[in-house]
Amino acid sequence: MPAKAKKVGRPTKYNEAIADEICEELAKGRSLLSITQSNDMPHPSTIYRWLEAEEEFRDKYVRARQRQADTMAESVHDIANFEEDVQRARLRIDAIKWHTEKLHPRVYGTKSHHTLAGDEEKPIVVEDKSSLDVARRIGYLLSQGAAKKDGADK
Repeated sequence: MPAKAKKVGRPTKYNEAIADEICEELAKGRSLLSITQSNDMPHPSTIYRWLEAEEEFRDKYVRARQRQADTMAESVHDIANFEEDVQRARLRIDAIKWHTEKLHPRVYGTKSHHTLAGDEEKPIVVEDKSSLDVARRIGYLLSQGAAKKDGADK
């Protein structure tokens, strides 16, 4: 009786153990591409299909990416202190800063605060107008302009 042949190739069906391992490696700071280089890991396109189909995996993946941003941000300290080539250190830190902003923008994104304010004499007033109100106002202004033009022609 022949022995059952071992499956060859990458896994394609969702596997929670593999999904957990992927998330653990992401949280350690590894890229998805480096994780999927191994033949026992699914191809990146398979992982993207899993993300679309498996809500629990999607939630774990998002948390792993946020932890990855934390891990990468912490590595900046070591790079700044121990990298001897200043230009290389600057390049690496800039790349990490950019990547962490994309992975976890609420924490590492560029903060900007915009304030819109009038003065005491002319405060800014926000009015909620319907399209019909706006159209009536435009019609009125156009009629006023036409009346002034007619008066100037005489």
